[in-house]
Amino acid sequence: MRELARVTRPNGFVIASTRKSYAETTSFEDHVRRLQDEGVLIPAQCLRNGRYVAEEDAHYWVFQVPEKTSAPEEPRL
Repeated sequence: MRELARVTRPNGFVIASTRKSYAETTSFEDHVRRLQDEGVLIPAQCLRNGRYVAEEDAHYWVFQVPEKTSAPEEPRL
């Protein structure tokens, strides 16, 4: 998710889907919260238990990438 946010233009959107079982057995939502706390992604919408290709339902997530700050880049060694 961090890399998707990095390559998405400011104010752009990242859309992701997760199988319901994956979202429930991993720390996906915790990871998203950490990215939100760091200012990397802004959760915009979540559709829970949506239709999925297989028999299982899925969660669909929409995130917005905030404006990039003009903080100086770290020097490269």
